[in-house]
Amino acid sequence: MQLRVRALETVLAEKGYIDPAALDLIVDAYETRIGPQNGARVVARAWTDASFKGQLLADGSAAVRSLGYENNVGDHLVVVENTDRVHNMVVCTLCSCYPWEMLGLPPIWYKSAPYRSRAVKDPRGVLRDFGLALPQTTEIRPGTYVFYDASSLENRLCDEADCALRVLTTVVSTAARRQCVIDAGSKTLSSDQTVGSGTYGHFIERPWTVRKLNEEHGYVEIHGPARVGEKVWLVPSHVCPTVNLHDEVWYGRDGRVEGSWKVAARGKVR
Repeated sequence: MQLRVRALETVLAEKGYIDPAALDLIVDAYETRIGPQNGARVVARAWTDASFKGQLLADGSAAVRSLGYENNVGDHLVVVENTDRVHNMVVCTLCSCYPWEMLGLPPIWYKSAPYRSRAVKDPRGVLRDFGLALPQTTEIRPGTYVFYDASSLENRLCDEADCALRVLTTVVSTAARRQCVIDAGSKTLSSDQTVGSGTYGHFIERPWTVRKLNEEHGYVEIHGPARVGEKVWLVPSHVCPTVNLHDEVWYGRDGRVEGSWKVAARGKVR
């Protein structure tokens, strides 16, 4: 394998597609300066320094920066603590939010559909496979799968009914044939596409497809009628940035609004 990699690198360098010196710098960075050893040092410091532990739980980005680490991927590092009552499990529909500087490159199994699906359906079983057996009284929180999104749905990790976070949007134009415009664009849904389909979100109970976004509007390919003023539910492609784009999330059940939650991370991404 090493000989094949070296041969490929030589061919690409000869054709001018890559700069060997730049490639060496990237390899050196991930071998010596970026990776799980950084995260291990941070955890060790938290174990031995109660004041630093408090800072780490309150503002992960600022705490690791005080040790000389810059968390450039997302620049918003959230740190949670496992206790006798709660064990946190990290799962994500996409890997754009993985803290590379602290943990290195995401492992293949972490990005695989079987892990992501089973981590939600059978978290205790997955943890047992890793050698950790938790008592039945310990609560397990499997990350962003609290909500699910269109990427989860496209990759068959959930059913439509499981998608708890939805955007209520309104049809504002039907001027073009077989197309309508909705009042939800990239400022509402983010610019992330649905993994596996390249579209933007999933409409509930409608065979419609969002093909393009500008900041304020979505351009939808429709099958069947649509009317101006009609309100439709849309599951976002990637739930994480969609939530972060809003000040609060309204919740309810059985068609009734029961209240709202403030989005604590709003504006924290820099």
